[in-house]
Amino acid sequence: MFSFLFFRLSITFLLLSLLHVLASANNTTQAISLLKWKNTLDSSTRSALSSWVGDSPCNSSWTGISCDDSGSVANITLPSYGLKGTLQNLTFISFPRLRFLNLTNNSIHGGFPSQIGDLLKLDTLDLSNNEISDSIPQEIGKLSSATYIDLSNNRLSGVIPNSIGNLTELSVLYLGQNQLSGSIPEDIGMLKSLTDFQLSSNFLTGSIPPSIGNLSNLSILYLDDNKLSGFIPQEIGKLRSLSELALLNNNLTGSIPSSIGNLTNLEMLILFNNSLSGSIPQEIGKLKSLTHLVLSFNFFTGSVPASIGSLTNLSELYFGSNKLTGILPLELNSLTHLKAFDAFSNKISGRLPENVCLGGILVYFSVQDSNFSGSVPRTLKNCSSLWRMQLQKNQLTGNISEDFGVYPLLTYMDISDNKFYGELSWKFEEFHNLSTFRISNNNISGRIPTQLVEATQLQLLDLSSNQLVGEIPKEFAKLKLIKLSIYYIIERINGGLSLISIK
Repeated sequence: MFSFLFFRLSITFLLLSLLHVLASANNTTQAISLLKWKNTLDSSTRSALSSWVGDSPCNSSWTGISCDDSGSVANITLPSYGLKGTLQNLTFISFPRLRFLNLTNNSIHGGFPSQIGDLLKLDTLDLSNNEISDSIPQEIGKLSSATYIDLSNNRLSGVIPNSIGNLTELSVLYLGQNQLSGSIPEDIGMLKSLTDFQLSSNFLTGSIPPSIGNLSNLSILYLDDNKLSGFIPQEIGKLRSLSELALLNNNLTGSIPSSIGNLTNLEMLILFNNSLSGSIPQEIGKLKSLTHLVLSFNFFTGSVPASIGSLTNLSELYFGSNKLTGILPLELNSLTHLKAFDAFSNKISGRLPENVCLGGILVYFSVQDSNFSGSVPRTLKNCSSLWRMQLQKNQLTGNISEDFGVYPLLTYMDISDNKFYGELSWKFEEFHNLSTFRISNNNISGRIPTQLVEATQLQLLDLSSNQLVGEIPKEFAKLKLIKLSIYYIIERINGGLSLISIK
């Protein structure tokens, strides 16, 4: 009995010794691999890795390196270390238990090595904000354990490999800000664990694959700034977890699918600058969580649906530069939390929404080049939060000194080509940031107030085509105007002002 017990203890001891020897050998192999890679980096950047000495990377003094219980490197994390070099000499097969590789925000250049597929245990791969070029290798599909891949902001080109569909554990995939081309692979629909998917700012073409509707856990989908064409698929309505959808700056056509109304968790819908047409669907009114709705620069027709008035959480509403007609529905008065309202360059008529600044947080208000009439909204008079106001080229009317207030944050104001009247009696000393002021082609009367000079940031002033009388105040010579239009052409000569009548 004793001899048997002794035999078992001996075997155990031998196994532990063998494991120790193997771990030491593995440790040495990994040290050699890391040191070899370090020596290929630009000499000016190696100092960041000065702690890499000896034959044991699991020594806690090795910057950015940590190991697991078996003594194998599990984590290489070196973000923003100023490293300059390639990945070609990093022997990935030497790191069979590597789980985290993070080299973000360095100066890594050269091609994307296919040996990346040897990191079978890899969970997180972050090579973003570097200068990596060439194509994404098919071997990336071998990273079956990966949950997070960020290759954004590099110089990657070529197509997205179909093997990406093998990464069924992936929850985050960022490939934006590259030079990728070709179509979005249909196999993308295999990534059912995906929550964040970003392909922004590439050269992708073709249509949005209907298989994207299989990504039932998707929360964020950014396909903006590409060359995508075709329709928005009805399958988009299956993404019931979606909170942000950005398809702006593409060549998408057709209408917004009615299935959009299924996305009840959606907070941001941005379809800016496509070739979308048809009417804005009433179903948009079902998106009660929506805070940003951006439909500008398309070819939408028909009227603005009254259902938008039910989106009481809206912070930004943009539908400028379309072909919308009719009048704005009274239901828009329910939108009292707006920071931005944009309805310019349509054929919308009638009155502006009365409660547009009821919440007192409106920053941007743009309705120019439309057919709006009546007076300006009462809430706009005391809207001290405004930075930019554009009302030009409408049929609006009212007394300019009574219907507009003081706007200390305003930088740009254009109310030209309307039917405003009255005299300029504002306290211009309270317009601290105003740089552009245009009120031409109205019925403004009286004298040009000397107090205008108190708007010290003013660079462009246009008071032309009104009923103003008297002289141009001499104090205007103090203003740093780039352009001034009243009823004279004014030129700067030797630091002064030269007045030339244009009778």
